Amino acid sequence: MGSGRAGRSGAVSGSGRRLERMLAGLLRYGARAASVLLGVGLAVEAAGGSGRAWMAAGIGLMILLPVLRVGLMMCVFAAGREWRFAAIAALVLLVIAAGFAIGMRHGPRKVAAATGSSASPVAGN
Repeated sequence: MGSGRAGRSGAVSGSGRRLERMLAGLLRYGARAASVLLGVGLAVEAAGGSGRAWMAAGIGLMILLPVLRVGLMMCVFAAGREWRFAAIAALVLLVIAAGFAIGMRHGPRKVAAATGSSASPVAGN
């Protein structure tokens, strides 16, 4: 039962608890860091400066956290020689990377130009 999954009794093994703690820490501290970046950006804006870069970094980190979670899971599964789960996590990362690449290549402006629609999701722009 060293695979980290729940056994028949529903109890999670030690390696499963370790993974849960690692994932919880990643999300907790990542969300805190993103919130601090957003807060700094808002404070700079309130002081009359341009805090857009800080806010963009905070939003980017928030978006990146689930991807980091999948990457962490893949590493933990590979270290535990749970190849099936590591491969599934790698496949999820590949799908995310493909979606990102397609989005960068065929972004909203290019799609809008090809279809003749407005590039802005906001009506009237």
